[in-house]
Amino acid sequence: MSYMEAMSQAPQDDQGAAEEQKPVTSLVPDEAGMFRDYMRKGEDLFREGHYHKAMEEFRMASVLSPNVPESLLSQFHARFATSRRSYASAAHFLSRTLKVLPELPLVPLAPKEFYDDPAAYAGQVASLQKHCTKVPADSEALLVLAYFRWFEGQTDKATEALTQAKAAGPGKTSREAIETFWDGIVASGKVPSDVEPADEKEKSGESPDQPAESPQAPVEADD
Repeated sequence: MSYMEAMSQAPQDDQGAAEEQKPVTSLVPDEAGMFRDYMRKGEDLFREGHYHKAMEEFRMASVLSPNVPESLLSQFHARFATSRRSYASAAHFLSRTLKVLPELPLVPLAPKEFYDDPAAYAGQVASLQKHCTKVPADSEALLVLAYFRWFEGQTDKATEALTQAKAAGPGKTSREAIETFWDGIVASGKVPSDVEPADEKEKSGESPDQPAESPQAPVEADD
């Protein structure tokens, strides 16, 4: 069982209620070895803002252990940090993480703390939000936005993004990831289980956080 898998299973108190867990601010495992070395170097590079170099280290870690959620999620963060006009590559790694760890929304992650510079994190999420407003039918970008809003503690905005992503008619891989993320949110108890991730308001094309101000634009490849 990986560290994140263990963290997704919150310990319970004597009354059966989930105990509060400390935020996860690092995905580097404790166990010594080459996998840990690559993850440590990649995380250090990421914190310093060297996202492309960090991606290479995370990729090497993933070669050693292809289906470990920590290396997959780290690759997601690195691809997100280098995304500009398209978030398809970032969404790909987030989808792969959800496939091996469906309980991801239950892990007490603190993505903002992966950055040494809070302004870098804020700027990247702001750019993502701007993109989702400009291209309200980009289901992959909306999935990525839902991830960050959820782990920022903004439950309503996360569910709005997932609702809109599903209504946008995503492909099979993105649809499965959206539904898996939704199921994890429901499992957290913060969203009623009888609420469906789609309604007429989101189907109308309104983007999360604010209405769209421009028609759909073509999506370009990552820089």
